[in-house]
Amino acid sequence: MSLTPDAAGKRAANPAIDTLFLLAALSAMFIVTTQSLQVSDPDIWLHLKTGQWILTSHSVPTRDSFSAHAAGQPWVAYSWLFDVLVYAIYSTAGYRGLLMLATGATLLYTAALIVFLERFINLRRAMILSFTATVALMPLKSPRPWLFTILFFAIELCLLWLARELKRPGWLLPIVPLFALWANLHIQFVYGLGLIGMFALETLVPAASGGVPSDESRPVSSGKWLWLLLAASCLATLLNPYGWNLYREVALYATQGAPFRYIQEFQAMPFRVAPNWVCLVLIGTAIFALGFARGKSLLLTSVLVVSCYFGFRSQRDIWFPVTVAALALASTIRTFAPEFVRSRCKYGIAIPLSLAIACGAIAVNGKFSDESLSREGAKTFPVHACSYIESHNLPGPLFNSYDWGDYLIWRLPRMPVSIDGRTDLNNDFLPRVTNTLGGAKDWEHDPGLIKARTILLPLDLALTSILRVNPKFRLIYQDETAAIFQPLNPPTAK
Repeated sequence: MSLTPDAAGKRAANPAIDTLFLLAALSAMFIVTTQSLQVSDPDIWLHLKTGQWILTSHSVPTRDSFSAHAAGQPWVAYSWLFDVLVYAIYSTAGYRGLLMLATGATLLYTAALIVFLERFINLRRAMILSFTATVALMPLKSPRPWLFTILFFAIELCLLWLARELKRPGWLLPIVPLFALWANLHIQFVYGLGLIGMFALETLVPAASGGVPSDESRPVSSGKWLWLLLAASCLATLLNPYGWNLYREVALYATQGAPFRYIQEFQAMPFRVAPNWVCLVLIGTAIFALGFARGKSLLLTSVLVVSCYFGFRSQRDIWFPVTVAALALASTIRTFAPEFVRSRCKYGIAIPLSLAIACGAIAVNGKFSDESLSREGAKTFPVHACSYIESHNLPGPLFNSYDWGDYLIWRLPRMPVSIDGRTDLNNDFLPRVTNTLGGAKDWEHDPGLIKARTILLPLDLALTSILRVNPKFRLIYQDETAAIFQPLNPPTAK
């Protein structure tokens, strides 16, 4: 559909109003959502410790030195650059800095969607769709490397679509350096490679078979640029400290099964919080819109189907179908022609200012002071129990729960943990530890528990209740969060 000159003139007549509207909406949304920020994500502590290790040793780790059972085994710290970044931020700005990082990355994702979707629909509709997508992803708003994957995927999708619609391969050029950076920040860059592959495969489908609907522009000429882009992007991902071994890590994660059975974030959405239902409504509406659209887009349909497989299989990947669904909805209700270009100067004002306002709100809010966040952290992690272990010089080996492993790596560096959040090292070990912590049959035969001289557990675990009444163990410390046990007949140190 072409935009009439009158409509175009009317649309371009109020840039100041658009700028103020965008600034106010972005700022209000992110000031409100900061209230849900917290530092209860257990993963951040391993990233901090790894970043500290890298900056201290001036190298990346290749073998594990943090856990007892995997000590000396090969280990790829695939998010090493993120680890260095968050440690540098934490060292400079403390907890507040980590929360600002999470808020900034989320705001940039939202802004990128708005800029992209405004090519199809007016600003207000683009903002509604983008805000809906952001709300759907609120459970992922924590300082994790997946924030960069979510942002980079949205940018990549935008560039691929622009090159496709405008038939200008030049839009593809920024994607190669994007992958060089992405591969050093998070292992899920492979989703981005898959997206390029799907765009390239679309060019092999004849238009007559429904591959390209009549109201959309043809793909980039014969797909040669997309295949070259895929090859160049794959080569760019090898610019990392681990080289091609990074793909061995990808294969390892793709074939492991235990995390999907035992770790909540790897499992499907539980639909116990509102953002889960927002995801369902947004994706379902996109599927409905694609199904009833006049011109059927094989590309968008295929990408959405593939993304739904990953997103509904694991809630940590729900950003994939949510981002594609936002594009699908905007493209099906399109009100502007592909070649219609509006003034973008408002984004250069509204986005930086709203980011500054959101970060300023975190900086002045007493809820996010280091003291307040430390008190909140003590409700989730064994802060005081670790102080007791240090002050009483309790001996190792240590036996701990899965959720606390990363924190203990950061807090008790002298005591290797029995398990932590690195599923690549703990895939085979995870089922046995889960059964032991749950008090399943033969829990007393767990090798890690047998060797342990200090046992640190959350109060709500079944094993904690069992050890309280078991005559072979004694409780030596307890607070509102944790309990510490020691065996009455500790193993002899070798």
